[in-house]
Amino acid sequence: MAPRHAGLKKTEGSLAKQRADANELIYRSQSSYVVLYEAAPEGGYVAVVPALPGCHSQGDTLEEAADNIQEAIEVYLESVIAHGEPIPKETQVFQGIVTVDVPVRRNAASSRS
Repeated sequence: MAPRHAGLKKTEGSLAKQRADANELIYRSQSSYVVLYEAAPEGGYVAVVPALPGCHSQGDTLEEAADNIQEAIEVYLESVIAHGEPIPKETQVFQGIVTVDVPVRRNAASSRS
């Protein structure tokens, strides 16, 4: 099932701030999420949050990508709350490097020698 949160656009002021201003929130809590950053081939950076399917953003610099993904996470969570769904929890994330042998075809010129 595709997340209903993908593609939402930010409206003037965050929904969480609007609700807080209207005294609708009883309390606030904080959640932390792992964000993966990758250099984009066309330049800039892409940021992805593995625990929040479909939650991603980008920026010309790492700082801009970090600011943009924070906003994307906030909007994503606001949508989850608005739909009455549970707030996703971060799970353990592991990172590793795997080395593999890659077959390389010899070019015709080197095979004639």
